[in-house]
Amino acid sequence: MNSNRSAFTCLTAADLADIAASLCSSMFRAHLDTWRDALQGRAEGAEGVPESYLMAMRKVISAEAADRSIDFEDAIAAVIAIHALGTTAARDTAAHLLQDLQLLGSETATVLAAALMVHEPDAGAAARVQGISLLRALRLNSPRVDVRAHATLLLADAYRCGFGIEKDVQVALHLYSVALEEGGCGTGRAHFHLGTWLLRTPTEGERSHGPRIAKAEKHFRDGTDAGCMRCVAALGLLHAKGRANHPDVELGRELLELAANVGLVPVIDQYADAAPAVPAAITFHRGKWHRRARGKSLNFVQGLRNLLRSSFQMA
Repeated sequence: MNSNRSAFTCLTAADLADIAASLCSSMFRAHLDTWRDALQGRAEGAEGVPESYLMAMRKVISAEAADRSIDFEDAIAAVIAIHALGTTAARDTAAHLLQDLQLLGSETATVLAAALMVHEPDAGAAARVQGISLLRALRLNSPRVDVRAHATLLLADAYRCGFGIEKDVQVALHLYSVALEEGGCGTGRAHFHLGTWLLRTPTEGERSHGPRIAKAEKHFRDGTDAGCMRCVAALGLLHAKGRANHPDVELGRELLELAANVGLVPVIDQYADAAPAVPAAITFHRGKWHRRARGKSLNFVQGLRNLLRSSFQMA
């Protein structure tokens, strides 16, 4: 099994950044870029950023957030930048810093802390159960619509994967549908998972896979319009494989390039593994496109939405 599949079952660094961005103001991405640049400057070759430096960062940021020298949003951006380093020390530092911010009263930090408790690949059983409890409490009690929406989606992910709770795909699908009905942030991710579920092999009694593909395509189009780059990748695959309602191989190539530009190689690889007949065009997501795009802000999505909207005026 391709190791990249973990990106489908677990929360990726990009997913975490997207959740944080949707819970913060438009300045969040700028804060995030600043912290990323600062951390890159501290990297020591293959060793990366020293653990001692990360520990010092946690102490300073926690103290400054406590006395309001920096706001919670800036501190959250630091957490995301640290977590994205990917090392065990970095992930641990990010988790501890989120706990510090949570104790200071940041509800955004609570959402992100719960997400990591449940969806980190090496999360323990006790942590996952605690994370599920936090998500349920947020979904029921938070005064913020965006916080409740993300709690719903993260619970759906947990039911889908069986993380911290008994796996139940039907409950997951119900929660994704609830998230769509409520609208707001995260609807793109709900469209993605509902669409991918529809692409499964038809069950006994279903005469054609065609209607499922058509419904999945609509989910991916709607998710793309909501700014979900996973949906961009999925829609690109449907076009590249000739399975879309009105297949356009060139559009499929362009969509795959765009998805790769924001680092969605694992998602594309997962689809490619599941469907080896995908044309060679999907290799556009490798090499120069991925290298060229490193460090780009996901604000790139905003421009993409206008660029592609005219292509999605299909029934």
